Amino acid sequence: MRQVFRTRAGADRAGPDGLQQIEPLSFVLHQCPSSVGSSGPGLKVVYERNEDLQARCLTRQLELLDSAGVDGAFVYTFTMPLFPHADDPVHDLDADGYSLVKSRPRGRPGTAHPDLPWDPSSPSPP
Repeated sequence: MRQVFRTRAGADRAGPDGLQQIEPLSFVLHQCPSSVGSSGPGLKVVYERNEDLQARCLTRQLELLDSAGVDGAFVYTFTMPLFPHADDPVHDLDADGYSLVKSRPRGRPGTAHPDLPWDPSSPSPP
């Protein structure tokens, strides 16, 4: 059984479909070296970012597996460097990704750990 949860509203209903909200042409062009400095790829539909929901969905899934007697589980994706977090929701590819941490844009170090290219997600405390 494979369950994946995006970092956005609706993560509990979206299922494991591909990353359908990213504008494909803007994504491909942004991967070209000459496009460094462009505004970056955008999303077709902007959803509210919801790290709490992603954390609750993953926790619930692990609880269900534990109650069923499963001895181990694999977390789908830790980081997605090609889908970085952005403050502008139109360019926040991480919101439609599956990663457990926020990937930083190309060449930018994390703020919590400057030696890493990602930052921890920040769900609200329980």
